[in-house]
Amino acid sequence: MVYFSVGSSEYLGATMALELIRQTQQGQAIIESVFSILITVILFMFIAALCVFLYLQTTVFMAARHGVRLAAVSSLMATNPASVTTTVRSGVQSYFSGVTGGRTIPSGNITLTGPTGTVGARTVTVRVTYTVTDGIPVGAFLQTLGVNATTAADIDSFDCAATATMRYEE
Repeated sequence: MVYFSVGSSEYLGATMALELIRQTQQGQAIIESVFSILITVILFMFIAALCVFLYLQTTVFMAARHGVRLAAVSSLMATNPASVTTTVRSGVQSYFSGVTGGRTIPSGNITLTGPTGTVGARTVTVRVTYTVTDGIPVGAFLQTLGVNATTAADIDSFDCAATATMRYEE
């Protein structure tokens, strides 16, 4: 018995079945491509958001180090700490703004503590906190895709904080 002889109905049936399978696989390939591209875009957005976070975290830490350096070498720290606090805050804000291209840290997010300890071994500490609200909008993008998130602002904002301590130069 010959199943695929030319002109037989079995051959035409098999050809139509193969054609139907081929057509449905083409549609499947398009759907798989769309999902692959979508996952790749989301992955790149998460990587970009992580890079922004790491950059800003490092910058906040360097700003805290800059501020504590200003406080540690200030001769006014023991006599007039309020003026040093103002100098440290403006120094931290200036450093951060210059490195990040205009972002600003509110004065209330910069705290100066010190000098503490015994004379000759006293330290000063600067703590800087910065809330990022305008990073890569990963949460907003996921919400447009229908992913349930509390709010996009909660996902897209994060805090960078750093504390730096140095020995007070007396």
